Amino acid sequence: MSVRETGTIDAMAENEDELVLLIIDQVTWAMAQTEHLSLLQKKLNSYIRFIDSMGWRRQFGDRAFSSFLIQIEFRYQYPEYIKDFINSADGELKKRNLRIEYNVRSRE
Repeated sequence: MSVRETGTIDAMAENEDELVLLIIDQVTWAMAQTEHLSLLQKKLNSYIRFIDSMGWRRQFGDRAFSSFLIQIEFRYQYPEYIKDFINSADGELKKRNLRIEYNVRSRE
């Protein structure tokens, strides 16, 4: 799975009353940064649509979740504007019991 596969949920798990959806971003920032940001935006929008449409019910049935977390795992350190973008999106989504967290998981 990858951020490049914008229509695919990379991974999903439940953590108590929260559904956690994972985005795996292994793309370097050496590519055109606007292209990378566009992929990330498309992937996030796909996840939000998946949550809004209750697509998760195919795996979890009638399970009720009190909140949703989109966890982004970056392989490479991201530029500062990505942090600003994610924090802005997170602020808007919290109104819907949905939040975004992110980490850099370097293999080095």
